[in-house]
Amino acid sequence: MIMTTPDARIRLERSLATGFARVCQIYGIPDVYGRIYATLYASPRPITLEELADGVGLAKSTVSVAVRALERYRFVVRLPRQSDRKARFVAITDPMDVLRDLCRYFVEPELEVGSDMIDDLRRELGAAVEAGAYTEEDARVLEHRAGELAAALAQGRALIGQLLRDDEGE
Repeated sequence: MIMTTPDARIRLERSLATGFARVCQIYGIPDVYGRIYATLYASPRPITLEELADGVGLAKSTVSVAVRALERYRFVVRLPRQSDRKARFVAITDPMDVLRDLCRYFVEPELEVGSDMIDDLRRELGAAVEAGAYTEEDARVLEHRAGELAAALAQGRALIGQLLRDDEGE
């Protein structure tokens, strides 16, 4: 049986939507975001909010909220309005651009929080030892853990730094 053009397109979009929805679930992002992103990803042209809502079978208000979140995640770009004054959207399709933005906006801040945690741990550990809350042996164990965390953060920073430097070298 030969599929008609609309059937083939629907299968392609559904397949993408399933894959992107699964990725979203891994990161705790609503799977509807993956479905919306897949529709944009599969479109060779910019899509209006109305077309997007029709394409995913959701209310325009639901799609609007999701698209704003996808813009914050930097997966989607809102294009300047045209003469019909309708906003149009496109997916960021370069996987490295998406990965770099995820690193800039999510991983780098997480590394900073981890660094602050280590500083706090070391400062509070010293005070706790002085107050007799920990033995010297217990303090060595906790300091070792802080050192392991610091080493992991340094490796993470190096990896992210390399990824972002590759972006600048293009």
